[in-house]
Amino acid sequence: IAIGVLEAEYNKELDCEAGVELARKSIKSAIARDAMSGDGIDVLIIKADGSEIRTEAFRS
Repeated sequence: IAIGVLEAEYNKELDCEAGVELARKSIKSAIARDAMSGDGIDVLIIKADGSEIRTEAFRS
């Protein structure tokens, strides 16, 4: 399910924030179908000027 969302919406012009949102959307769609997948994501963003960790819990 997550792959389907990625294949449908990915393009080479995505900026970092749009890429994070696409990853979030794809994983959230998979979690909605499979309760054993967990209830959130951790995203690590690595850029030339540093890194950032974001954690988001999804609630059903």
